[in-house]
This record gives sequence, structure tokens and C-alpha cells, in this order.
Amino acid sequence: MSYKIQPVSKPVLFGESPLWDNRRQQLVFTNAFGKSVSIFDPLSEEIASKEVKIENEEFPWIVVSMPYSSSTTKFLVALSTGKLVEFDWDLGVTKILYSCENNDNLSFLEDGKCDSQGRYWTGIAKFVDMRMAELDEGKGSIFSLSGNLGYKLAEENYTVPNGLGWNKEGTKLFWNDLTRRQMYVVANRKILLDYKNNPQLEGSFPDGLCTDVNGNVWIANWKGKSVVKVDGETGTLLDTITLPTTNVTSLCFGGPNYDSMYVTTTSINLDLTTVQGEPDAGKLFRILNPRDNSFKGVQESFFAL
Repeated sequence: MSYKIQPVSKPVLFGESPLWDNRRQQLVFTNAFGKSVSIFDPLSEEIASKEVKIENEEFPWIVVSMPYSSSTTKFLVALSTGKLVEFDWDLGVTKILYSCENNDNLSFLEDGKCDSQGRYWTGIAKFVDMRMAELDEGKGSIFSLSGNLGYKLAEENYTVPNGLGWNKEGTKLFWNDLTRRQMYVVANRKILLDYKNNPQLEGSFPDGLCTDVNGNVWIANWKGKSVVKVDGETGTLLDTITLPTTNVTSLCFGGPNYDSMYVTTTSINLDLTTVQGEPDAGKLFRILNPRDNSFKGVQESFFAL
């Protein structure tokens, strides 16, 4: 395939969870370790960011900045420590909405997206020892959140349930387990793709994902310098796009026609050291393929409070 890959922004610390907001024709994403909601304007190629703060409370990072369906200036922001807060972009005001069970300080929120009904779905990973970054294998869970009904446990027995997305019909939910290096279809818990069985994916981990108009799944490969295209029915690897930076975190389709792919990356590692020898690390990338009319996504859903 003939892909055009362009770095389109200055670097951020830890880009994550991009989502195209068709109402403002801009890209919303999270600078996780910058604890910031970020908005990328494709016309000016500038990023506007605002830090999320809670009085008398510290948290290591934020995970997701999900726009409200009823507003372009309010966001559901997921804090790593288990709280979901409302962030008002104009006022800079943060209000706690929900809190996961996190009394032991060993549970951390992962990636999240909204279904067609505006319910927010997210994964939770649990640690045995945070200082040693030792995960509690099989103790991760998937929850859905309704603005009126609160949290509901949906699935158990994951380790790091991270990237997720629906097909365009909204009938099939795909979910990555980062450390198990597998992608599942949630409804029947089918393993659609196992990285361990694909030598070309050695050393990489499935992070964020999105889907296209043909039902294919696109996965950002943490530590893999790439995104891959996977058949959403068979799990067959169809294509690979190589990027000039190691830590690829997530991706989405955007633009007026949803034919631009935006990919987030990081300029730091998980241990907060700076990525060396990669001048494009931490930049936002735009990928185009004008010769392929099927290289296109669909509008994502926003949070309905």
C-alpha cells in the first residue's frame, strides 16, 4: 500500500487515546504524563493543552479525555488512580463524578471509549507490587459506565485490558490485553489475534486500536514502531505501517471524511526516561492513503452524562 506518513505536531510527553471530534473538526487526545487534555488543530498544526488538577489530590497520570455528547467544552477524564472526573475546558474546573474501588491503591484505569448509547467502557488492571511493576495476572476487569446508572462489571480475567473499539455497526467489541499480547472479541471471548503466534510482531505489544469501514482492526504496537491492519473476522494480519519511533500508543481515523489516520506516540518511556535517538518521538502522526478508498473510519461516540 502507498501510505504517506507525516509528523504533524511538536512532541508531547505521552500521547494517548486520540478521538476525532467532528463537531469542532479537531483531534482530542491525552498527554498522559503531562496530565493534560489536548486538542490538535489540523489547519494550524498546533496543540492546545490544559492540565487537569484536583485540589489536595495527586495522581500519576490521566488516561482518556472523552468529549461529552452534549458539549464541546466538557470532557470525561479518566485518572489512573480510578476516578472519573468532569473537566470544563473553558473554566478549567474539575469535578469528581465516579470512583472505582481502589482502596488498596493497586488498581489503575486503562483505555476507554463510548458505545453508540454513550456508555463509557474501560479496563482496570491490578498490581501485586507497584514499586516492582508486578501485575496481578488475570485480575484485570472490564467495566461499563452509564451516566445515570453508574458502573457495571462486564468482563473479568484480563490482565491489562487496554485498547478497544467497535465495528461500524456497533455489534462487535474488540479489546486488547496488553501484557498477554492478545486481541479478543469480547462477546464470546474469542482470541482473534495472538501476537505470540506471529513472528513479525515479536517484541511488540497491542496498545490502542480502532476499526475501519470494512470491519478491519488497526492496532498501535507499543515497542513495535508500527501499526498493523487485522481482518476483523479471521484475525489475519493484512498490512503493517512502520513509524520512525518505538513507543506507538494509539490511533484513530479523523478528518472531514475520516480518511486521515492519527497516531499518538511518546517521548518518554514508562520509567520516565527520555526516548533516545528518535527525533520524532512524542509527535502526532497523520497517515494518508489517497489511492485506497477503503482507508477510512467512522465517527466515534461521545459520553452521554
